[in-house]
Amino acid sequence: MLLESISRDSKTIYYWPTNVGQLICYGPFEIVLVSQKEDEQLIERVLELKFTNKSALTTDRTRSIRQFQIKDYSHLLLVVKRFLKEMRTFTGQNVILQCLNGATWSGYFAALCNSIDKMQTEQIIDPFKIVRLIRSTR
Repeated sequence: MLLESISRDSKTIYYWPTNVGQLICYGPFEIVLVSQKEDEQLIERVLELKFTNKSALTTDRTRSIRQFQIKDYSHLLLVVKRFLKEMRTFTGQNVILQCLNGATWSGYFAALCNSIDKMQTEQIIDPFKIVRLIRSTR
């Protein structure tokens, strides 16, 4: 999840490719933008990350990454519900949650996801406990 891109000197800096099929390399890592879909709430990108360590005896490793960029935080609850629905289809995969400062929007998002999940599974939530848990695991 991304809050927004980084702007420096009237240029926007992205650490992912911006055009489908484009390749960017960072040391032994190659990143390719496979696809991109956009609607009024978010942008979904599918990236392919490949580790190509030429000196090691290991084989090349490739992972597919789905990146969701939130465009409008005024509809955060709808985006969280949509995100949770998407995540149910991708069990056993890691989720990386990020925003520019690593605390504000990602914290809200994590607390909201946790609250919805607790409400659905346990029918009760403790918002203070959820916030304490998130703060203790930063």
